[in-house]
Amino acid sequence: MPRPLTWTAACALALALAACAKPPVDPATRAASPGSAASAAANDGGDAGAAGAAAPAPVSGDAKPIAVAWDCDGRPVAADYDNAAGQVRLQIGAELLTLPRAVSASGARYADTAGNEFWEHQGEATLALAGGKPQHCVRSSGR
Repeated sequence: MPRPLTWTAACALALALAACAKPPVDPATRAASPGSAASAAANDGGDAGAAGAAAPAPVSGDAKPIAVAWDCDGRPVAADYDNAAGQVRLQIGAELLTLPRAVSASGARYADTAGNEFWEHQGEATLALAGGKPQHCVRSSGR
């Protein structure tokens, strides 16, 4: 009786494939869903079409910059994330540094052509000034 077994196997395969298929998504819901490319672009200000969408930078529902205080190897750094402009402004001592958003496979990365880079990923960050030695940064309560 191989036919009933073949029919059973075909049904099991069809059910397994159906379970793996993504459910249809309403376009209005897609823009707001946390895992969508549009949401990732809105959250980190990144390009939704970029490979490996970046993890979101600090996000606010409005267009105002988001202020975050960091401690980079003992040095206080104030970061103002401006997602609308696609940049971060870093106050490092008396120096104000504005870095444009840069391509990143993971995290929120900002860099300029002078070798300055600020890269946040999973609540921690790395700061490199003028291509120098990277400094490890953790969030602080300074702001």
